[in-house]
Amino acid sequence: MFKLIKKDDMGDAPIFLMPTTAEETYAEGEALVLTAGKLTKCAVTVAPTHIAVKAYVAPATGNLELPVIRVQKDHIYETTNYETLTAVLGDKVTLHTDGLQTTNTTTGGIAEIVAISGTSATNKIQVRF
Repeated sequence: MFKLIKKDDMGDAPIFLMPTTAEETYAEGEALVLTAGKLTKCAVTVAPTHIAVKAYVAPATGNLELPVIRVQKDHIYETTNYETLTAVLGDKVTLHTDGLQTTNTTTGGIAEIVAISGTSATNKIQVRF
């Protein structure tokens, strides 16, 4: 889960209501992008534009709105790495396919590692997009 932990201006990030893709399941803290004007799970090498604020299952019509925060360059997010961390500070890594964590893959990486609390998969890391 990507959890916003720091912004340069120290204020709260505004929450926006955005349209969802029909019948998609969203997890709290999931990395998302807008596709055809609707939110969907972010591909592993695409920088997210939004982070889901709560879990949600979109109906077949997909016309309900999901609360999200907009990703900004000054935001730092806390998450975990999917596996034992081999990447180092400053590396840009890809997202895991679940949209909630990172990987060790640096080819096509979009999440810059700015802090590491440990190298096991359960340890927290901090990233910016």
